Amino acid sequence: MRLPAIPVSASSVPEWIRRAGEAVNRLIGALGGVETRLTVAEGEIDAAEAAIDAAELAIDAVAADVATVQAFIAPPVNLQASRVTARAVTSAPAIGDADLVVGVDASAGAVTVTLPPLAAHPGRVLIVRKLDAGAYAVTIDGDGAESIDGAATRVLAAQWETVALVAGPGAWWVV
Repeated sequence: MRLPAIPVSASSVPEWIRRAGEAVNRLIGALGGVETRLTVAEGEIDAAEAAIDAAELAIDAVAADVATVQAFIAPPVNLQASRVTARAVTSAPAIGDADLVVGVDASAGAVTVTLPPLAAHPGRVLIVRKLDAGAYAVTIDGDGAESIDGAATRVLAAQWETVALVAGPGAWWVV
């Protein structure tokens, strides 16, 4: 708010009042400059606060992405003394928490490997391999309605055919 200047003339008031009026007018002028500088500073503060808000949103988004990646890349794999758990089966195996590599011998008949639930194993890695040269297939099936790269199953038909799977968000991924 700008104050009006006080009209001061030499003929209407004593000298000390005239000087006081001039001092007040100078003070009013100085306050106008301070008011302008305060208005500019308030605008700069508002801009800085908006930048901080945007940075905080970006940090929150990155933190959420980091949490997702950490959950995804921290598979519960049993790596003891640089060894992995591998086993061979001839019938539908129950995949255990320690299993990393499952070799399947389907020479006596078709074998279905049912994957564990995604929700219980985010980021889990599992490798399935067909060991025999026979005509029977090894079918890998997601738990319930869970898919494998968008398909209900994955079939291994040839000897030594191998698939590496990762429990990704919402589906098993072939890698």
